[in-house]
Amino acid sequence: MRGKIQSISNLRMEPPDGRRVDEKARFSDEQIVKIVRESQAHGVPATAGKYQVSEQTIYIWKRKFGTMDVSQVAELKKTQTENARLKNCSQNGTWESKS
Repeated sequence: MRGKIQSISNLRMEPPDGRRVDEKARFSDEQIVKIVRESQAHGVPATAGKYQVSEQTIYIWKRKFGTMDVSQVAELKKTQTENARLKNCSQNGTWESKS
């Protein structure tokens, strides 16, 4: 039994969004919104082939960004950044003005 114990260092933890830890995003959120719009106009299989992603990826993006336009995605990203900053300030006890 001794030789069959697997080291914890060999295990990979997957982040909540399903990507591997060392995997870099190929498309920005704004690009994804444009790709989703294109898939609605030209079909998912054609769009998936053009951008070399799976059809399932297009459907996942459609579920996440389906009703948003590019300006809304930028606003969402800005809000998420501000929320992260405020959360960090509340945990550290440092409330500074963003000037």
